[in-house]
Amino acid sequence: MIVYHGSNILYGPEIYCPSIFNELHRGKDIMTAYKKAQIMLEKLNNFDDTFSLQRALDDAQTTSDNSPFISTSQKRDVARQFATTKNGQGYIYTIEGPEKEFYNFNEIRSSCNLPQHKTFNWMGELGIPFEIKLPFEIVQIEKIIEIKEITELIYQK
Repeated sequence: MIVYHGSNILYGPEIYCPSIFNELHRGKDIMTAYKKAQIMLEKLNNFDDTFSLQRALDDAQTTSDNSPFISTSQKRDVARQFATTKNGQGYIYTIEGPEKEFYNFNEIRSSCNLPQHKTFNWMGELGIPFEIKLPFEIVQIEKIIEIKEITELIYQK
């Protein structure tokens, strides 16, 4: 399956999920960062407690510190929006991986009879746990610069 990830950052050789990335930039070691992300992932895989699951899903989709996933979508336009949000330019990562290995937010909500998130349902978000490594692979990175239309009214009847 081909998916897209948009970011205003050109990552180094590793691409980590937001919770690990943020912990590393706060000076935490990699094991501590992974442990925090693992606890989040356990909550997101606890399908028996749907109240806690819904809260964990909402947190993962709205607060990067609470997401053990690299957010992707099969819709390139979604990645483009995330890539260019801050300053009109960024990067789109094209990633390939087996469909069953992605965490499908909309599918999880449906199968657990939870309401779709009003803000994020349209994205078709698919999460890659922790970092991009096998069985996932980056197959392309594009720099994108948003060009805005500039118009000047010369004549109007």
